Amino acid sequence: MYPAGSGSQCEEAFGYSGGLCSTGSQEFVRFFVDYHDGAGFQDAGVTSFKVADIPDPAPQTKHPLHYMVYLFLNDEAHRRFTNCDTAIIPTVRAVLSWNTVPSPDPNDIPHFGNVVNADIQLKKTDHHLGGSDQRIGHSGKTGYPATDR
Repeated sequence: MYPAGSGSQCEEAFGYSGGLCSTGSQEFVRFFVDYHDGAGFQDAGVTSFKVADIPDPAPQTKHPLHYMVYLFLNDEAHRRFTNCDTAIIPTVRAVLSWNTVPSPDPNDIPHFGNVVNADIQLKKTDHHLGGSDQRIGHSGKTGYPATDR
């Protein structure tokens, strides 16, 4: 299992449906992985985190605020037929969406969110010992229409 990580930053102090003592709103991140095996981007799952209106303390500015989420990705099927000298470099797509779960369609762009692709290298694993424990990630800005990427 591979923990997929996503870093996100909130640029604005307001606009997240309430302060820390309120329910605020949710930022959702759906991960897709393309192992370049002809199958294209495959849905790896979705996770989320709470965001809230957090004003900057005067006179210093503290924004953007950074958040991190994780999702476990089973990459074992893509390691089975490779030897330990072969690099596995999939493309990870992270789709960030404010207050709406992103579509399972990897080509859908959320109205309020962002789409980021990153090529990563999976750490080699000893095939006799089992799976891997690695991280992938993306950085994205929240609260912006996807056209502002």
